[in-house]
Amino acid sequence: MKDLSKLDSETAFKVKIQIALVWNAQRVMDIYPEKKGRFIEYIEERKNAIREILHIEHDEIWENGKKIFEV
Repeated sequence: MKDLSKLDSETAFKVKIQIALVWNAQRVMDIYPEKKGRFIEYIEERKNAIREILHIEHDEIWENGKKIFEV
């Protein structure tokens, strides 16, 4: 488990940007279901970026005691 509130501000910001991109892609995927495959690939790329930033294989992202994302 990675707690963003315990990371340095630059790293936490990078992760939050990637999470926002994933959430946005999930919303747009609902609007354009015919492009679902592309959005799934994009989401996986963003999750891989989070894994690289945090140097993890698979984990949960928490902030201020609340789970906000699962990588």
